[in-house]
Amino acid sequence: MQPGLLAKLQGELRRFRDKEFLKATMAACLLVAEADGEVDLAEQATVRQAFDRLPILRELDTAKALELFELYRQALADPREAPRARRVLYRKVERFQGRYKHARTLLRAAYLVLGADGVDHPDEIREFKRLCGLLGLDPGQVIGEEQVRVGRFD
Repeated sequence: MQPGLLAKLQGELRRFRDKEFLKATMAACLLVAEADGEVDLAEQATVRQAFDRLPILRELDTAKALELFELYRQALADPREAPRARRVLYRKVERFQGRYKHARTLLRAAYLVLGADGVDHPDEIREFKRLCGLLGLDPGQVIGEEQVRVGRFD
């Protein structure tokens, strides 16, 4: 992980502690984690461990965040609920369109989930790019142009 990006994210999360932002952040994280067709145990554990290991995520209500993540994961796992649940999750993220700093911050959190299972899955990268587009941002605005050029986004 990039130390500079983590430091920026920590400062931003201190400012954006509201409930809607937390919901949108967990929605974005789950949409990225689930983009390869599953949220496996390694990804779930990584999300949970991230709140313990990364001081930046301690700025959010950890218990509520994990509760939301699990609730959203269960909704996407139910074949009858998944299409509707996915639309709801996108709407939660979309609420931050036009709010540059909020949008960038929640996308930075979602970026940390990318490859959490040790694999840069193309579908997860596509989903991250889709979320960036949904919020009107370029991945370079979120993670820095240098990181984009390193290869994940070819």
